[in-house]
Amino acid sequence: MSKLFKRDLALILAIIIAALALWGAFALFKKDGESVEIRLRGELFAVLPLNKNAELDVEGLCTVVVENGKAFVKNSTCRNKICENHRPISRAGETIACLPNGVTLRVSGEGGADFYV
Repeated sequence: MSKLFKRDLALILAIIIAALALWGAFALFKKDGESVEIRLRGELFAVLPLNKNAELDVEGLCTVVVENGKAFVKNSTCRNKICENHRPISRAGETIACLPNGVTLRVSGEGGADFYV
């Protein structure tokens, strides 16, 4: 192997290791959320605590379920069902979005994102 190829490989490996270290640090310091904010077309629709199991119909567009400290979407009317296939969220700052229906779920609590888009 040429010296240039070895240096390129070492640089790529260093970047991958740095990216994994940053990802691990962010995942380690995220805290469990307190509640899930449900927004419909940008407006706050409901807030459900994560420590209490619940099920909420969002104007017939989808059903939001809170179960065992995690929130997820079931029975969405959107075509691709991406929001239904998203893993349940429970940590501050995590989000699920159903863009065709205009519904977003965001876990609120200490240690989450500094802003909401």
